[in-house]
Amino acid sequence: MVSVITPMGSIIVWNVCGLGGREKKRCLRNLGRKFDLHILGILETKLETLNDFTIIAIWGRHPRAWYAVPSLGLSGGILCIWNPDLFCVSSCSVAMNGRILHIEGTFTRSNLDCLVSFVYAPNGGNLKNELWTYLVTFRDSVSKPWCLAGDFNETLFPSDRKGSSQITSSMTRFKNCIDGCNLMELPLNGRKFTWSRGNVASRIDRIFVSGDWLQTFPSSTLFGLSKYSSDHRPLHLLLDSTN
Repeated sequence: MVSVITPMGSIIVWNVCGLGGREKKRCLRNLGRKFDLHILGILETKLETLNDFTIIAIWGRHPRAWYAVPSLGLSGGILCIWNPDLFCVSSCSVAMNGRILHIEGTFTRSNLDCLVSFVYAPNGGNLKNELWTYLVTFRDSVSKPWCLAGDFNETLFPSDRKGSSQITSSMTRFKNCIDGCNLMELPLNGRKFTWSRGNVASRIDRIFVSGDWLQTFPSSTLFGLSKYSSDHRPLHLLLDSTN
């Protein structure tokens, strides 16, 4: 008899580049079925309004709760859906004009009280620098295990961009932000790049966690999934407490 290992947590974050079409919703629903998700973070919805019919199309009729940050026209938008039986949310808050969604809650299987933050960073340099400054300052108020996930629209190393060998000032500012937040990046399994269009490819989607997060989930593992009707790959974070 083959034993089934139940994960302590399962999170997917994906920049869908617009949530309006049926194909995206179908892909998201299939991901939810395949990976038994606790939390789903959807970036760049490009939707100003959402309703429970849309959530059901994405999540099915499984136990669900959700919080949406509306887009500004066809720009941005963040949606988080979670299973309240597996992740009990205590608060949701929005920062940086809708670029960040903070979700505080508890993974019921491990009783971990934590913070999960979804980020959709701007392309513009000045706005991006403001976001980095905000994150470093915000870190001082975080007193629980923290997971920072999303599309950062920036690379950390030259190897993160296909054919690149140069360290840029914007990379350095991003690295200083992550160092200032005292976060560690999880290695990406299965893929080198998370975004591609034609012959251009880069790693701009990432997940970072704090040291106390890794103390609880030392076997946290990050996977890059196959591309589905978006320039970005979904990232799947599987949480386990075993060493």
